[in-house]
Amino acid sequence: MQQLSDQELVGEAGRGDNDAVAELFRRHHPAVLRYGRSLARCSTTGEDLAAEAFIKTLKRVRAGTRPATFRAYLLTAARNLYVDQLRRRFEIESLDDDRYAEDLLVTADTATVTVERLDVQAALKALTPSHREVLELAIIDGYSNAEIAEKLGMNPNAAGSLTYRARRALQLAYATS
Repeated sequence: MQQLSDQELVGEAGRGDNDAVAELFRRHHPAVLRYGRSLARCSTTGEDLAAEAFIKTLKRVRAGTRPATFRAYLLTAARNLYVDQLRRRFEIESLDDDRYAEDLLVTADTATVTVERLDVQAALKALTPSHREVLELAIIDGYSNAEIAEKLGMNPNAAGSLTYRARRALQLAYATS
């Protein structure tokens, strides 16, 4: 199951494969849990949000929904559950009141950015120093392969290859964070 993509796992989960569900949970639960905790600012409520988001998403998958990006779908489900809790707690009839709507959107957007930043930081820490260095040169400093090669004392093809491998390693580390 570990070698399957999220899309493949979602398809299998939709057909009732519990091993696919378990693998999706293993891959994405930590991120949804961090997000839920950051939204609620409470460990217990965050755990509840993460669990409810998985249950809600699994029901939708089994009913035929095939989200393009499973993690984003889960995070959206958690945010929607949190907003529903806020609405009930404050007995907000509608979000037409700009003050409440803006507060809810700012809280949700801030939490999303925070979780994504934590995931990227964790992924970067998992990389080798040479991969971090070449990514900094390529992404942050905007250097070309030729410029990276000159800075690192290698030929441009080797710099291009190293940059490619570093980007791929970052993608894999982010996907598993």
